[in-house]
Parts: sequence; structure tokens; C-alpha cells
Amino acid sequence: MKLNDVVPEVYSVEVPVEEEPYSPEFIHFYIFNSEKDRINGTKDFNKHMESAQFTTFPFLYEKGNVFIVYWSKTKDDPLFTKPIETALEQLK
Repeated sequence: MKLNDVVPEVYSVEVPVEEEPYSPEFIHFYIFNSEKDRINGTKDFNKHMESAQFTTFPFLYEKGNVFIVYWSKTKDDPLFTKPIETALEQLK
């Protein structure tokens, strides 16, 4: 999904589980020109989500000009929340 004229970098991630077939989760990285552009991009995202029906759950992370959407298969126990938060803490 394009937000405020920015197309995200999209990565699939998964934890190997022998019982389940390949079923990745996705992380969308948006890098805006400024924090203001990121705020406008977040507003775009929220507008798109008002009428959306989910098969995965979006977890949003924002810092400076960076906006990350982590699409988790579970609402209660997302697997990659801590690594994303740790990575964002490293950004200046």
C-alpha cells in the first residue's frame, strides 16, 4: 500500500514450525522524507484501515521519518514485536 507517495520495502518473516506449512508474516518499512510526511502517511494508513477486513493484524511503529507496519497472524502474541522495538530504539 502506497502512503503519502511512498512505496514500502516489504519483507516476509517467519519462525520455523514443523507442524505448519510456509506461512510468513510481513513487515512494511516506509521511509519518508520528513517526520511530517510520516505523520501524513500514518493518517493515510488509518483512513485505509477504517473499512478494511483483516486476516492478519497490523502493529504500527513510528519514529522520526520511519513508519513500520508489522502484519502478525496473531493479535495476542506477535512474534516480532520485541525485535522491531529494539531496532527502532537504535535509530537516532
